[in-house]
Formats: sequence, C-alpha cells, structure tokens
Amino acid sequence: MPSRGIYGAIALALLSSAGSPALATQLPPEGVFVYSSLCIERESGDAAGYRIVLFHSPGHDELSFEWSEGPLYGPTLAGNVKLDPATSKLTFTVPQVSAPPGDTSQDRYQAEITSESVVLKPVGAASTIAHAIPRVRAFGTVGPCRN
Repeated sequence: MPSRGIYGAIALALLSSAGSPALATQLPPEGVFVYSSLCIERESGDAAGYRIVLFHSPGHDELSFEWSEGPLYGPTLAGNVKLDPATSKLTFTVPQVSAPPGDTSQDRYQAEITSESVVLKPVGAASTIAHAIPRVRAFGTVGPCRN
C-alpha cells in the first residue's frame, strides 16, 4: 500500500500544474462562446473593457466585438475572422471608429483563445498591451470595475 507521502506528492503536482497554460482547454468544434471584461467605472458610470462573442463551427467562424474608449462601442461584426483550432490563434479586424465616413480603415487584433479565456492584443497600434478576457456564462451581468 503506497504511503501518504506519495499521495501528498501526487496532489501537490496536480495542484501546481492546474494553472498551467499548457493545460488550457481548447474550444470544442462548435458553439457560441462569450468572453467579457466589461465593467462599470465608479466615477463616470461608463462601461470599460471588452466583450467578444464567438460563433464557432467547423469551417466558419463569426465574431461580435464590443470595446470601450470612453463610451462603449459595438457590438460590431468583425471581419476577416480566422481561427486556427490547432494553435488556438484568432485574428480579426473591425472598422476604425475614428475614421471619417467612407474610410475603410480597419483595426486589427490577434488573440489566443481557449474555453476559459481570450488574451487579446491590438496589431500595429500605439499600445500593444495584451488584455486577458475571461469566458462568462451570464451574458448580461456587468458589475463595477475593480480599480
């Protein structure tokens, strides 16, 4: 009969690897996945953060995108949506909100997506800070921002 030390070592190994990115769950082959970091700013009452809704099916993906730059923009249907299920890499574009009417300029994004979260990065922007956006089950729930 194995000793308690062995069980303890196994438990410790399992717990220490639970947060490992290598163990992140890939997306199932199809479904609707909602990721949101949206919250309400205490001072202004404005929405802040991002919301991504991915409509995923074999051979065809669509994405709805909302973001804040002061006011909340969107939802906007993203263009050029590409998801590589083997690498979990996601890329898409959205029209620039600051572009004048008739201008077809696009903002580009790249991300790593799992069943648990999206790590979103703007491409070619002045700020390339990555934003971790958790998957949510309660689509309409938006609470106060944690500052």
